[in-house]
Amino acid sequence: MLGRSLILLSLFLSIATVGFTGWKDLSLNIFHISFMGKGEQSLLLFSYPFIWQLKDGELLKICRVRGPSDMIVYDIDEYDKEVFWVSSLGLFRFNGVVERLFLPKTKDIFALSVGPLGIFFGTSNGLYKFSDESALPILSTNSNVLDILALPDRQGLLILTSTRFIFYDLSQEKQVFSYVFSSNRYVDQSGQLIARDKDRVLFAIDDRVYEWFIASQEVRPVYRYPGHINGICFVDGDLLVYGSSGVFGLDGQERDSGLRSRDVKKIVALDMAAYLLSDKLYVWQSFQSQGSISKARIFDILNKEPDILTLQEKAMEFAGVSPDKIIDWRRRLKKRALLPEFSIDMDLDNNRTLSDSVAVSSSGSSNVGPDDKTMYKAVGLGISLDWDLKELIWSSEEVSIDTRAKLNTELRDDILSQLNQLYFEWKRQQVKLLDKNLKPEKALSLLFKIQKLRADIDALTGGFLSRALRQRGILDWERDFVMNHFFVDEEGGEKEEK
Repeated sequence: MLGRSLILLSLFLSIATVGFTGWKDLSLNIFHISFMGKGEQSLLLFSYPFIWQLKDGELLKICRVRGPSDMIVYDIDEYDKEVFWVSSLGLFRFNGVVERLFLPKTKDIFALSVGPLGIFFGTSNGLYKFSDESALPILSTNSNVLDILALPDRQGLLILTSTRFIFYDLSQEKQVFSYVFSSNRYVDQSGQLIARDKDRVLFAIDDRVYEWFIASQEVRPVYRYPGHINGICFVDGDLLVYGSSGVFGLDGQERDSGLRSRDVKKIVALDMAAYLLSDKLYVWQSFQSQGSISKARIFDILNKEPDILTLQEKAMEFAGVSPDKIIDWRRRLKKRALLPEFSIDMDLDNNRTLSDSVAVSSSGSSNVGPDDKTMYKAVGLGISLDWDLKELIWSSEEVSIDTRAKLNTELRDDILSQLNQLYFEWKRQQVKLLDKNLKPEKALSLLFKIQKLRADIDALTGGFLSRALRQRGILDWERDFVMNHFFVDEEGGEKEEK
C-alpha cells in the first residue's frame, strides 16, 4: 500500500497545469478530504490505510487508520496539532499515537466538530460531547446528525439532522431554534452541509438549499439542485452546491468543466484554491472564473507565494550545503572517538602423531615396542578493544572537514546569491505587469521573463516553487492576468491585431 501511495505522490508532483479554466485532475486515488487548520492552509486526505497531509505540493504521512479496507471514514478534523476522525469503528484521535476515544454500541458516528468549544460528534440518534475520556449526550434528535458547525462567537452549535435544522446554545445548554423539514427522502447524507456567510447561514438537505438569518432567525429556500446534494462550500465568495449531478452555483450555472464523473463527493476550499473529490482529486484555481484580477487581488496572491527565506532553506537542502551538515559531521566525529576498534582473533591447532618401535638382536630375535600415538586439538580465541583517546581532543579528519566546510560555504554563498537575484528579479517583473499602459507584446515579453525566472528558481530548489504555487492554487496566475487584461476585448473574445 505504501508503494501505491508513493506512486500517487510521484504522479502528483509531475503534473503540469494545462489551460485556464475548470477543474484539473491531480491523479490521486483519495477517499476523503478535509481542511486542516486555520493557519496551516493544507489538506487532510484519507487513502486507505493512511491519513495524509497535502502541503506545499508534498504529501506527508500523518498516521495509519485502523480497520478493514471497506471501512467508511465519515469526517476528519484537526485542532491544536491533533487529528481526529470518525468512522464506522468510532471516534479516533492522533497526537503521536492513535487512540480510540469512543466506540458506539449500536450506531455509527456521522458528523464531527473539533475546536475551541470542544469535541462534538453526531450519531443516528443525537449529539454528544467528548469530555474527560467519556461521551456525554447533549441533545437527542431521533434522526441522523448529518453535519455540525460550531459558532464560537455565539457559544453555540448549528446541527443539521435528516429532519431538522437546530441551533443549540451551549451557554444555556438548550436548543433555542429548530426548523423542521416537510420531507426527507435521503437520510444517509454526510459531509459539509452547513456554511456560514457573515450574518447568514446556508444549509442543504435532500435537493434543497436554505438560508437562515442569524439575527431574525428566518429560514427560506434559495435553490433547488438537480439531484441529490452531497455538500456545499464557499469558494472565493461563490457558494458551490455539489452532489450526484455535478457542481452548481446558486445562480443555477454549472461549475464542473473538466470533471470525468458527475458525482461529486466533497469540495474543500483553501486560500486561493479549491479541491474537489469525485472519481479522483481535482484542483480549481478560484480566480480563473473571473474576467480580470484586481490589483488588490494580485497583491494578495503575491503575499501567498513562498518567501525568500523558505526558498533559501529548500535550495540549501536540495544542494546539500546546509550549515547543519558540517555541524553534524563534527558532532559525529567526536562520537566516533568513543567507539573502540573491535577485533577478534581465532587459532585452531589440530595435531595427530603415530609411531612404532622395532628392535632386532644378534641372535635374530626381534622385539616390537608399544605404539606411540599422540592426538590433540587446540582452539584459541582472542577479543580486543582499542580506543584512540587522543581523537577526543583532535583528529586528523578535522582537517578534511575544515576543507569541506570551506568549499561548502563558498558553494552555499554562490547558490544563495544566485537565488536572491532570481527571486527579487521575479518579483520586480511581476510588479511590472500591473502597469495598465503596457502594450500586449510588452506584457507577453514580461510573462516569458517571469516563467524563465521561476524555472531557474525551480532548478535551484528541486521544483519546490512550482509545487508550492500549484498546491496554493496560484500557479501561472501571471499568464491568466496577461490573457485577461491584454488579449481579451470587451465582449470576452480575443483581441484582433490590426
